[in-house]
Formats: sequence, C-alpha cells, structure tokens
Amino acid sequence: MKQAFTKYSANGNHFILFDHMHESFDLTKELIISLCDTAFGIGADGVAQITPHSEYAFTFRLWNADGGEAEMCGNAARAAAWHFIKNHQSKNEVTFKTMNAVYTASLERERLWIQMSEQNQDLNLPPDSFPAYSRWYYVNTGVPHLVLEVPDTQKIEFDLVAPKLRRHRLFPKGTNVDFISVPDASQARVNLRVFERGVEGETWSCGTGVAAVAWATRAFYGWKDDISVVTKGGEHQVRFDPKGHLWYSGEIKKVFTGEIS
Repeated sequence: MKQAFTKYSANGNHFILFDHMHESFDLTKELIISLCDTAFGIGADGVAQITPHSEYAFTFRLWNADGGEAEMCGNAARAAAWHFIKNHQSKNEVTFKTMNAVYTASLERERLWIQMSEQNQDLNLPPDSFPAYSRWYYVNTGVPHLVLEVPDTQKIEFDLVAPKLRRHRLFPKGTNVDFISVPDASQARVNLRVFERGVEGETWSCGTGVAAVAWATRAFYGWKDDISVVTKGGEHQVRFDPKGHLWYSGEIKKVFTGEIS
C-alpha cells in the first residue's frame, strides 16, 4: 500500500511526516531508519506521525533517525501542528497529545508558536559535575538537555566533546548536549549548537533544546522578557506568557510531498 508523506523543515531540523488521521499504518524501526538515510532514503532527522485522539486534536509521535522513539521533539511537533491546522481545521489553535504530556500550538500571522509544557529537573546532579564549564544547567523539556556555556560556540571541538557528554555516566538514558555562548549579556540573545541524542550528531536546530537554553539563560542572567536563540538553522523567538509558560517559534517550511510503497 502506498503511503503519502510530507517533508518539513523547521529551522533546518527536517522531518518526514505521516498524516494518519484517516488511516492506520505501522512504522517499523527498519522502515524509519531506511527513510531517514540521506544516501538511500528520503533523508531526515526523524519521522513524525499524527493519529486521532479521543480527547485532543491528534496524537503526536516521533522517531529519531536511529529508529528509536523519542518522548518529544519541539520542531517536529511545530511542523505537525502547522500541518494539522492547515489541513484539518479552520481555527488557529490546536491541542495535542505526546508520549508524556499535552501541548498547545497557536498560529499567529503565519507564525506557529508552541507552548513547551514540560520543564522537569528529573535528575539530581552534583553542583561540581562539569567543572570545565563556567556555567551549566540541566533540564528535561520533554527530553533531557545538558546546557553548557562556552566563550564561543564556533571554537569548540564539537565532534570530540559532544558525543562523550551525550553518554556521560550521570545520564542513565543519555542526554542532548547544548553548547551556548552569549556575546552581550545586556541583550537577551544566545547562540546555540546542539548534539541530538538519537540523531547522534549535530542538527541545525532543536526545539526542546531552544526551550532548555531559554530556561538556562534565564537562570544564568536573570532575563525575564523575550529571548532570541540562534542556531545553524536560523533564529528562534522565545516568549513567556503571564502565567510563566514558555512559548517558542521559528521558521517552518514545507519541503515536498511524496509517496512510499
């Protein structure tokens, strides 16, 4: 049976999305790995799927390029919410279910904002865990993130250091690793490079990482207003609503549609 898909890019973080709101289809680990392969498949950081939910607009699932299912992916969820609003409803707000939480997204003047529902300190790490870095911060924003401040994100041995930290003994399930630098602390603007667990390499952007970095820099610098987070894939805007909830947005691009058989 042929299956339609849409490939989306969210600030360079790219995903294959299957819309199964009206049909069912099992995505096997082998299929996901083959689809994400850049040489012999479509090429993607992961595969996303939306299916019906009895209470919310849809259920969102995401598998990384290694075939493992992730609890959450902010950029893929943004793309899925964008797709659902454009194809399944007329209103500009949608609430959907992930593996562990409920998320809300809102389309405002063709810019999709998503409220990042999860912010958990689910590990008790010793304060001297990473003495090589002036500041560090850990938070689970749907998936675990270790945020490390460096003088310049472009002058680190990323491919050498990041994989070791991703598998650090302090993280039972591994962690995503976010290197940040702040050129001017008087401006709420931060540069980010991220190594993603499951992709096992640097990605152009990471939504849960953007959220983690926003929480980290608020703790480091006391920033209270909007924050700009700049990745390889472009700039993301972070804002906090009156209740203190974090929302972020960025570019979403529909790359192409196709079918697999």
